Amino acid sequence: MRERSCVTGRLRVIQKLMSKGKFSLSVGSKKTRFADINLDIDYSVRPDIVADARFLPFKNKCFQQVLFTDVSSISQKVVN
Repeated sequence: MRERSCVTGRLRVIQKLMSKGKFSLSVGSKKTRFADINLDIDYSVRPDIVADARFLPFKNKCFQQVLFTDVSSISQKVVN
């Protein structure tokens, strides 16, 4: 019997886009775990780091890949 994946929809697309072997950060990760380090402003979802995405607590070029998930209200401000 073939095992069904619990990853569906947009999460499946994200999983395919993530490059293997690159040190990665997921911002707004909620309970999703695709990156090496998961950051969220909500401590109740138990991210690795609790922080505001507008003020990331990292030096420049720490990560080879950064993924923004479930971040809509501030994403435009962060990207610009």
